[in-house]
Amino acid sequence: MVAITHIGKSLREEAGLFLGIDPGKKGGLCVLNESGAIVALTVKHETAIETYSWLRTAIEAHRVQMCAIEKPFAKSMNKGVFTYLSEYGEMRMALRLSNLPFIEIHPSKWTRRLHKPLIDSGAITGDEKPKVKSLAAARDLWPDQCWLATERSRVPHDGLVDAALIAEWCRINYKRKIDGAKAS
Repeated sequence: MVAITHIGKSLREEAGLFLGIDPGKKGGLCVLNESGAIVALTVKHETAIETYSWLRTAIEAHRVQMCAIEKPFAKSMNKGVFTYLSEYGEMRMALRLSNLPFIEIHPSKWTRRLHKPLIDSGAITGDEKPKVKSLAAARDLWPDQCWLATERSRVPHDGLVDAALIAEWCRINYKRKIDGAKAS
């Protein structure tokens, strides 16, 4: 079982929006509304302060209720893993300071859930690389969304794609809980 990490109430009382975070150095942050439309999307900023500022603004402006952040995993330690873990720690601290409930989700869990419909339909095979499957899933969910980080970019930004899919995983799994809290 995965525990929800939060300070204060486990689910906020207002109608919810969902935040997904890919905490890597080239990560992204995405806010979805209850129907799954993207309402805010950004690449991770250069500094922790800039990212925290964007996060606070998004949480307040969009009444974010729940967050899912990709959980790090590593089989060995190297500079890249150390950087990823540092970025992850900064994002966890920002979430705690924001008093936002969040869940840590292993990449295999959210990718399995969001890639499966495309694999089952034959739109993709299980043989593609994870980033190719994620981009296909994101394009299926949000066909009009541009996944480029800047106007000059030529390839889709993995952090934006992953953040949106993590937010969708959060929305699918926690919308029921928020809807149930409203009904009581």
